[in-house]
Amino acid sequence: MIRLQNSVLARAAVGGALFFAWLAGPATGAETSYPNRVMDGIRHIRAGQPDLAAAALQDAFQLDANNPAAWNAYGILLLDAGRIDQAESCFARAQSLDPMDPNAAMGLGVASLARRRLKDASTHFGEAARRSGPAASVMQAYVEALTGNLARAKALLRGGPDVPLARAVSAFVERPAGRASLGDWRSALETADNAANNHEPLLASFFPAAPLTRTWQAARIPTPPKAGQAVVAGIVTLRGDDGPDVRSAAFYIDGGLASVTNVSPFAWSWNTAEYPNGAHLIRIEVRRNSGASSIRERRVRTQNVGAASAPAYAGMEEIDRQLSAMLTLPPDPRFARFTLARAAIASGNTAEARRRLEAVVGQDPGYLNSVALLGELPRTATTDEIWHGPATGRRIALTFDDGPVPTHTPQLLDTLAALNVPATFFVVGKMAAAYPDIVRRMAREGHEVENHTWRHHNLRHMNGLEAMRELASTRRLIGMLTGRPSRYFRPPGGNISMAARQSAALLDIQPVMWTYASGKAEGLPVEEMIPRFVRAARPGAIYLIHNGTDKIEAAIPIVVKQLRAKGYTFVTLEELVTGRREARPGMHTAGAPPAKGSEG
Repeated sequence: MIRLQNSVLARAAVGGALFFAWLAGPATGAETSYPNRVMDGIRHIRAGQPDLAAAALQDAFQLDANNPAAWNAYGILLLDAGRIDQAESCFARAQSLDPMDPNAAMGLGVASLARRRLKDASTHFGEAARRSGPAASVMQAYVEALTGNLARAKALLRGGPDVPLARAVSAFVERPAGRASLGDWRSALETADNAANNHEPLLASFFPAAPLTRTWQAARIPTPPKAGQAVVAGIVTLRGDDGPDVRSAAFYIDGGLASVTNVSPFAWSWNTAEYPNGAHLIRIEVRRNSGASSIRERRVRTQNVGAASAPAYAGMEEIDRQLSAMLTLPPDPRFARFTLARAAIASGNTAEARRRLEAVVGQDPGYLNSVALLGELPRTATTDEIWHGPATGRRIALTFDDGPVPTHTPQLLDTLAALNVPATFFVVGKMAAAYPDIVRRMAREGHEVENHTWRHHNLRHMNGLEAMRELASTRRLIGMLTGRPSRYFRPPGGNISMAARQSAALLDIQPVMWTYASGKAEGLPVEEMIPRFVRAARPGAIYLIHNGTDKIEAAIPIVVKQLRAKGYTFVTLEELVTGRREARPGMHTAGAPPAKGSEG
């Protein structure tokens, strides 16, 4: 084992005791550098991967536990996990390592917000601002606005960075005077809307009694180290293994050979003052008479009076910027959207009000009185289920449930395009979010995209608010991807309750069932499926077909050809039910056969 005897200890790790952690192997190379491991931790935090973030930052502590960046990042991770005491300890540790680090003070300020201590938070953010942390002034402005000090808040915003929180605070400050800028609220939402997949564990709520929205993860992450690496100075005696079978010991500092000895006790006196102050890797390679060798490594940090400091790590400016951005809370999108919805109601713009409120209830149906406001808006949908269209005219709507499925939906779209058949797709929200380009293609090629809930769970097992979240979140996503929010929904498995019907009506979407469900036929060979599809045809029929099998893709062209021979045309659900024909790019006249010779 490695033994170190230090003539002068500047400080030690825990209670004066010298402690070192074993490393699994050499920690050299760019991929294992301290900045890279801290940046990896930051990326994993942003991606909502706490376990991976903790592992990367623990590696960073092994490389250099006396740099504040990893402590600040770990503090953010602990805030995310709801462990405020430990988060504060990390930020305090970072501040002790660098009393001028603005991010350490920022972290302490956010922790104070989590404890609802607005005065302490303002003090910490003020300290961070004085330490050249411009983002901190925006956070301080937020706290001052919450406490009613509006003039101070406006002064702090001048010259600060143009971030979503600054725009939201500016609008919040102007509310009492009636000069609030709705444009500021809209602008503050852009980041949240354009980066919907980013992990935002902490949000500014704009409520003094609860100034922080905490979306904690149930993360099992290790407790942060209680102390950093030992800090040494002066002469340090390094000792390798001793014993009759030891032949030699080689001593390396930062990868360079410093000394070799073949004399017991196989030790070397390292003058740390000959090296710049900072983190150093000690490596001792012991060779034995048998020819076997062993390698051990430990890291220390030197601190000698008058010695030059080690060069700063490259890339730390970007890490500091990332940490500052993570500690500058974005505004809670629910508050911004709710504020915009109320303004839209006051101005008579019910379409915008509905859009904003649906975004709120899609995230949190219990937020303030958003559901009640939604219920006051005009709507046309009822709780009645639609089972078929008018029996006038030989028109049929082909509807495809589930998906999009990347292994089948594109092929189905190819088939429909070749047949010039418009269809209606009831998509599952989480699948649409995973494969947005397929949904965009559906709309681009003239198909109707409707709502099949977010998770495809049984609506009978949900209360009204749970059903509203499922439907509203999917409706909003469809609107974002296609430019047209869904107007209908199909309950998974046909399972629906009155609570789900009422929630859907508030969202102005109507339940759609089917005239013919092909589920049983889909288990048959293609040649047996086709007659069942054809026999089920009747004017106004709504076909429920599942999107995701090769047999369906093989059967549809034959079914369409046979039904067209019987005089049937194919339309979207909207056209079948209402008679309204919407412009559909990429399609000819609804249901009409393609040009002669183009139908297979």
